[in-house]
Amino acid sequence: MTATKYAVGFGLPTYNQGAALVNIYLDGTVASRTLGLPEEKIYTWESSTREIPNAIVTAGSMGFDLYGPAVKIACETLIERLKPVREAMPDDPWEKQVKAAFQQRVPMSATGYNRPPDKDHFSMAKKNGNKQDYFTYGAVCTEVEIDVLTGENQGLGMVTSEDMRVNAEGQNMHCSPLLYKIPSVTSVPRSFNVTLVKNPYDIKTNIYSSKSVGEPPLILSMSVITAIKHAVGAARAQQGQEGYFRMDSPATVQRIAELCGEQIHTKK
Repeated sequence: MTATKYAVGFGLPTYNQGAALVNIYLDGTVASRTLGLPEEKIYTWESSTREIPNAIVTAGSMGFDLYGPAVKIACETLIERLKPVREAMPDDPWEKQVKAAFQQRVPMSATGYNRPPDKDHFSMAKKNGNKQDYFTYGAVCTEVEIDVLTGENQGLGMVTSEDMRVNAEGQNMHCSPLLYKIPSVTSVPRSFNVTLVKNPYDIKTNIYSSKSVGEPPLILSMSVITAIKHAVGAARAQQGQEGYFRMDSPATVQRIAELCGEQIHTKK
């Protein structure tokens, strides 16, 4: 079992800002549900310094916390601009309303800027304040079964298959599907249960009651490799190999089989 308490937030005030650009096109496509439109009308594209200058890094699972509210602010600006047109033709479809707004020279591009309220930021000099906005909590229990002869296990991703190896010339040996098998939907364990706990204690959340969950699940994956190591330890104990042993991550089938040792003995 593995439990986490992941701190979300930037300690430096400068990093707590985000901007977004939202455009409405004549075919009706936009970039947010704030406008109350169906998902097929929503289109997103890669950001660059042409659209958003001086963008803050989306590290520490802070991307949505900073830029999500910025998108909402931009969409609210557009809603206010389009309000007279939509009130004048409430029964017309969205696309027709957009064309009418364009003909009336209503600007259909808006930027949103999110600056979270100042908080008690952490001070290195005074050794006080908060480095984080809130915490993301999680817990996981993992049960594994390994083949002690081949090292096979039903695992995927970071701690079981993401093995990066280079040869003597420094070339990546796992740069194609010939040597690296990309995990697919068939690689997911047969029993994979996830439960999202409701918020009964009014814990702080962000836009649309969201909380950052980008990196915390990666920490929970430590439960997988820990369970595999326990299984390997049990296999080694059957061969009289007790005590500490090192098992690096990822726990590939080759490493598991090697650590399990010779499990079949031929009688002489």
